Amino acid sequence: MGFAARRAASRAQQDDVADLIRIQTELEDAVAGGASGWLDVVADANVRFHTRILEISQTPFLDGFVATLHSASFVRRAFRGYSAEDIRRTIGSHRDIIAGIQTANAALSEAAMQAHILAAIPAATQVFRGTSELPD
Repeated sequence: MGFAARRAASRAQQDDVADLIRIQTELEDAVAGGASGWLDVVADANVRFHTRILEISQTPFLDGFVATLHSASFVRRAFRGYSAEDIRRTIGSHRDIIAGIQTANAALSEAAMQAHILAAIPAATQVFRGTSELPD
């Protein structure tokens, strides 16, 4: 996904950035609101965020691989093992990715995406190994 973010930075138009900002706002609103079903909203919007970056980047060879990792059910399961701070951090890190894309800064976009993914690994690993308690 770092490569896709890098490419998106050189290809994004204003409407593409507006789409990412709109999805990010939906994510942040869902986390802040904490309404019933908020985690499902976050998981679905997160998938749309990453899918939109792939679309902007025009990297069809990554589509299948990323589709598997970012399926809504996979993301939903991973997020269930995140602490509230993990979720705020991962959703907040999207802002850096957007900043890189918005300013056509390929290095920032790529680095922010790589950091975003690397930071998610510990929490997701706990869930898939069964060492994290899932919230009710």
